[in-house]
Amino acid sequence: MKGLFITATDTEVGKTWVTGVLACALRHRGYDVGVCKPIQSGNHLDDPEGDAAKLKRLAGVSDSVSDICLCALPHPVAPQLALKLSGLDLFLDHVLSFVGQAAKRHEWVFVEGAGGVAVPYLSDAWLVDVIQALNFPVLLVARAGLGTINHTILSIEYLNRRGIRVLGVVLNRGSDTYADDAPDKQISFLLERTNSDYIREATGVPVFGVLPNMSSCTVELEIVNAVEQNIDVLGIAKSMNAIYERPNV
Repeated sequence: MKGLFITATDTEVGKTWVTGVLACALRHRGYDVGVCKPIQSGNHLDDPEGDAAKLKRLAGVSDSVSDICLCALPHPVAPQLALKLSGLDLFLDHVLSFVGQAAKRHEWVFVEGAGGVAVPYLSDAWLVDVIQALNFPVLLVARAGLGTINHTILSIEYLNRRGIRVLGVVLNRGSDTYADDAPDKQISFLLERTNSDYIREATGVPVFGVLPNMSSCTVELEIVNAVEQNIDVLGIAKSMNAIYERPNV
């Protein structure tokens, strides 16, 4: 089973967006990539604004939403608490089996977590336990701006202590936009660039780029082009191939 686990330094950092658009870009390069969000909290499964539905649209996969998400919970809290509030139990074996089914449909599976790296996730496991059990490398999504150095380095150190390989980092600008005449535009860009440098220097983990605000991109090809222009998609593909010993990129 070959895959990548996408987690983040915090909630609302852009995991779903990064997971979906990166899967889409790699699919355009010929990779058979599926997406998976085992637990979704805060939206019902059929909610078009839920993460599973967004993943399906962004990645451009034919899988059903129920193929992408195992369990959707209405309460917008950590999944383990959301399970308790709904009177449900969901165990590690259930998630491993669910991801395994996705791996039968696709050569690669991108699994999106919930919140950050230290999250109460299942009835019998935290998120990091799931990553360990899957034995997938991690792509860490972090905010692009001020404060991200601390959060990103601490997240990487936590994953390293648990013996989890961090493939790299993607910085996400999210909803931030910089007008051409904004006085702080150059400072903001300098901050993003130096954030990447400091994270690389402190951890040895590659930063694959900064994803800009892409809210104006509505066509799949526009999204792919924007990702390719700002993220080292080839570098991510090569790193994935190196782990799983796939000879061709």
